[in-house]
Amino acid sequence: MKLDLFNHIFPAAYDEAMLKVAPNGKDMHKRVREIPCLVDLDDRFRIMDQFCDYQHVLFIASPPT
Repeated sequence: MKLDLFNHIFPAAYDEAMLKVAPNGKDMHKRVREIPCLVDLDDRFRIMDQFCDYQHVLFIASPPT
């Protein structure tokens, strides 16, 4: 079994808000645009489906304050 513990997602609403606030953003903005499965969960699930024993663990790294 393989566990991917360091993978991130950006919910579509968050991504849209981020682009609205800083449409010419660099660094993280560029990374999110170049890795579609960070935002597109259907794309992420298609990738996950290629691995029969793949497990995805979802958790909040630190509780919101």
